[in-house]
Amino acid sequence: MARYEKRLQEDLTHIRGQVRILGDMVEKVLNDAVHALLNRNVTLANETVLADHPINRQMREIDRICHGFIARHLPSAGHLRMISSIIRLNIALERVGDYAVTISREALQLKAPMEEMIQREVESLADESRQILHQALDAFHGGSAEAARSVMQLPGHLETTLNGVYSNLIGGEYTRDSGDLFAISVILTQLKRVADQAKNICEEALFATTGETKTKKVYSVLFVDRDNRSLSPMAEAIAANSHPNSGRYTSGGGSPGGEIDSALVNFMEQRGIDLSALRPKGLDYSSGELAGFHVIVSLQGAATDYFSQIPFHTTYLEWDLGVPPEGLDEVEVKQRYEEIYRELSYRIQDLMELLRGEGAD
Repeated sequence: MARYEKRLQEDLTHIRGQVRILGDMVEKVLNDAVHALLNRNVTLANETVLADHPINRQMREIDRICHGFIARHLPSAGHLRMISSIIRLNIALERVGDYAVTISREALQLKAPMEEMIQREVESLADESRQILHQALDAFHGGSAEAARSVMQLPGHLETTLNGVYSNLIGGEYTRDSGDLFAISVILTQLKRVADQAKNICEEALFATTGETKTKKVYSVLFVDRDNRSLSPMAEAIAANSHPNSGRYTSGGGSPGGEIDSALVNFMEQRGIDLSALRPKGLDYSSGELAGFHVIVSLQGAATDYFSQIPFHTTYLEWDLGVPPEGLDEVEVKQRYEEIYRELSYRIQDLMELLRGEGAD
C-alpha cells in the first residue's frame, strides 16, 4: 500500500474510532438520564447534565479532525461520502446528548413520583428509543445498508405508541400537577426525538455505504366535510391528480349518505378525472388511524366538529368553502364548481409546496 493510501486509511480509522467513542458517551448519558428519571435519582440527574460538556468537546474534536481530513486528503467518492456522513452523524449524536440533558432537567422538576401506569409507558418508550439508537449506530459502524433500512422503519411504531400516551395525558387519564404533566410531555418528546435522530443516523449509513440519499417524505392528508358528496371528494381528486408523488389523500364526511353529486361527477369528468365509482365515506377512524394523517383539512366548519380530539402530531386546517352548489340551475352550478375548483387547486398547491417544497409533484 502506498504511503498516501496508508495515511488516509489510518486517519479514517482514527476518525471512526472517535465516532465510536462519542456514540458510547451519548448512549451512556441517555441511559443515565432514563435511569435517573425512573428512579428519581437526583444525583445521577445532575451528573448527567454535567456529562454533556465532554460530549460537546468530543463532538467539536470530531468536527475538527473531519475538516482536517478533507483539507489533507481531498477525498472523493466513497471516502468523501463517509466523511460528510460522519459530520452529520456527529451533529445527530450531539443532539441526542442534549435530549438526555433535557430529560434529566425535567426529571428534577417532577414534584411527585410518576403514577405506575405512566411510569410503565415512559419506561417502555425509553427502552424502545434507546434500542433504536443502538441499532442505528451498529448499522452505521457495520456499514450495513440492509440493517439501516430495517431500523428506519422502527420510529414509526414508536410514534404511534407515543400518540396514545399523549392522548391519555391530554385527556385527563392521569391526575397530576400541571407542571408535572408538562415535564412528562417534554420527556416523551425528547424520547421521540432520539428515535428521529436514530433514523437520521440510518440515512447517513445508507449514504455512506451506497450513496443513496434521503427520500422525500410522503404526507397523508384527509379532507373532510359534512357528507363527502362534493367538496371533499373534489379536494381529494385534485390533490391526487396534481401532486400524486407528494402525498396520500383521502376524504370523508361527518354524515355521509346518498351518492356523489352527479353535477360534480360531470364537472370533474370534463377535466379528465373520473369520480363515477366513488361512494361517500365516513370518518370512522380509531385514534391510531387518525394519528396517521399529517394534515386534516376541514372544508365545512371547524375540524373539531368532526373529531372530539385531534392527535398530538396531526395538524388541522380550516378552509371553510361554505355550502356546495345546491338549488341552482345548471349554468350556475358549473360556475360555482369552477370557483371551488380554482380555490381548492391554489390552496392544495400552497399546502403541498409548504410540506414538500417548491415544485412538489
